Amino acid sequence: MNPPFPPRRLLLAAGLGLAVANPGAAQDGAIRLFVGAAAGTGIDIAARAYAQPFGAALGQPVMVMNRPSAGGVLAAEAVAQAAPDGRTLLYASLGPLAIAPQMVRPLPYHPVASFTHIARLACAGFAIAVPASSPARDVAGLVALLRAKGAAAMYGSSQGSAAYHLAGAMLVHAVGSDQRGAATHVAYRTSGEVISAAAKGELDFIVDLRPLLQPHQGPAGLRLLAVTSGQPDPGMPELPPLRGMFPDLMLESWVGFSAPRGLPTAEAQRLETAARATLADPGVLAMLRRSGGTVEWLPGVAFSGFVGAEMQRLAGIVVAAGLGHG
Repeated sequence: MNPPFPPRRLLLAAGLGLAVANPGAAQDGAIRLFVGAAAGTGIDIAARAYAQPFGAALGQPVMVMNRPSAGGVLAAEAVAQAAPDGRTLLYASLGPLAIAPQMVRPLPYHPVASFTHIARLACAGFAIAVPASSPARDVAGLVALLRAKGAAAMYGSSQGSAAYHLAGAMLVHAVGSDQRGAATHVAYRTSGEVISAAAKGELDFIVDLRPLLQPHQGPAGLRLLAVTSGQPDPGMPELPPLRGMFPDLMLESWVGFSAPRGLPTAEAQRLETAARATLADPGVLAMLRRSGGTVEWLPGVAFSGFVGAEMQRLAGIVVAAGLGHG
């Protein structure tokens, strides 16, 4: 999600000073938190929002180590290969742990066996939007439009997260195709480019973060139709979850902390306790409200089971949607 991944302009107030960013070696006693995104992006800023209270609870500085590109795989690989001493952690997310296994071969780690998962912190869904000029007024209308247009239909997402593409592909797959074929995906460099193309009517629907799409809702912009989360988004509760029409269509970004495999139990418990403390931090809670995320706590053992279940659940979906290896 990689995700919840709040848009940069909504979270600049969080400040890059919440956690130390240093591409070099960590200070003595410091924890390195690997983030699979560039500094200043929404993912990075959200990670820093957690890092500050996390470090305060531990009594140790937390240094954010940015390893962008490859959908978070580089960051996950760095942590999987690190010593299990409690000083190297991953800002764990949907992309590198549940989507990448079907898209990257060979994957340089196992999403469950290569890690000691510390805790899941929060989840957030994505939003489906159409041009304001679209005849689709609701999900049923979008489904009818996609079926009528077939391969002539187009949907878009930014390259910042494979999850956006996957969510759109899941909808296209659920709609099905006949002799007219299925909708075509168009990748854009940034979310801004996707939104601009949709507002101009160049795309039939797009998938992105709800807080990023919502400001563009209006007669000359977008119409938001639904969310991909299991429950309504607190920020726009009027948007129905897609699973109301397609029960199996549910995709949420989620984030947490993970450590290398072999972390001593006592250290894992210490980190888990500190992770839980971040969810009482006013800055973290404010960030989640702005980003459409909700606290979805899972302790270490349960988080590990969740990662494995998500990997298995999405395996067939990624392949069926044409995004991964069979």
